[in-house]
Amino acid sequence: MDAETNGLYGAPFAIAAVARGGGAAPAVFLGRCPLIGPVDPWVDREVIPMMTDIPCTHDGLDALLDDFWLFYRAEVGAAGDEDLVCIAHCAAPVEAGLFRRCVERDPATREFQAPFPLHDLATLLLAAGEDPRAARSYLQKAGLKLPVEDHPHDPLADAWCCLIAAENLLSEARAAAVGA
Repeated sequence: MDAETNGLYGAPFAIAAVARGGGAAPAVFLGRCPLIGPVDPWVDREVIPMMTDIPCTHDGLDALLDDFWLFYRAEVGAAGDEDLVCIAHCAAPVEAGLFRRCVERDPATREFQAPFPLHDLATLLLAAGEDPRAARSYLQKAGLKLPVEDHPHDPLADAWCCLIAAENLLSEARAAAVGA
């Protein structure tokens, strides 16, 4: 999964997630809402230009968070609480903050429903001796391609990048463990 926020600790305005398992076609979530408040200068310069092809799908943040939560919980239901692996690249503070906002919308119901643990691709990359901040470099080095057009800060491309890199790293780790 991936989210774009108005600054590292700001409100999310774009969220993407890709789930696959059991041989079924991937389930994909992509949503965007208008930014809240003044736009962070870095976001204005580095993120917004990469998102020109992503239309606003939600009128506001609450609707975006609720729809993402419904997608996430449907995938948990499909996979089972213990089987769903939720992973983001450099998950704190952005994606961890996203889940916190989702839980805070209905804490009595959602307190124990967010991913625990929320896994981080950066840790897998570090453990494999790779640069923990360079998921795309890892994909290139491993000869792996994304099924979507690749633009940094495009949340759907970032979500696919995270999924494919994590799948490959976990597969290599399992193979090494079996061979040990």
